[in-house]
Amino acid sequence: MPTYQPVAPHIIENILLGACPEREAEMRQSWETFKPEFNFREDAVGAAISANGNRVTYELRHVQFAAQRDAPPLAVEEERACDVHERSMLLDRVADYCTTTGEPHPQVLNKRIMGLATAAFCIAHVEPAGLQAAIADTHPPLAERFKALVLDAAAADDADGWVYTACLLMHLLRRTNRLPPSMTFASAKELCRRLVDLL
Repeated sequence: MPTYQPVAPHIIENILLGACPEREAEMRQSWETFKPEFNFREDAVGAAISANGNRVTYELRHVQFAAQRDAPPLAVEEERACDVHERSMLLDRVADYCTTTGEPHPQVLNKRIMGLATAAFCIAHVEPAGLQAAIADTHPPLAERFKALVLDAAAADDADGWVYTACLLMHLLRRTNRLPPSMTFASAKELCRRLVDLL
């Protein structure tokens, strides 16, 4: 097992607070409360940066569970709760953010969906190849994580976020020779659902 160096706390703080501006006060309070116990490995931070900092909110939830000693009894349920927390932090207040900043709602929502899809994509790439059965008790299946993180977002059926997500899913299926030669679908979101079912 390689040794990982802790990443400087100010780097984590900058990623965390930049990931979701409209929740900055809430995130800053959480960060200040749990910062002493926050010990990220370099590889975890690299994945979080790749996903525009979105996974930091996920990791912070793990830290909160540990600090408050109120984690779900099963590790797989804790993972699910952290996925839901990440999605909630990024999507629940998009309308409030757009009202405050004047940014177009569809554009912001698309960027958030793309960030969540990238996070799920990173999970797929760091998950040990061929060991899905071995980690089934501690981590939800990849298809479930894509559904929980991305597909429950309320965006238009042909939003750019779905096209981006479909591209990531096609890559994942192609690398394991599971992408069918053709598919029929009525919208980009439906294509995503069909592709996720093949993971």
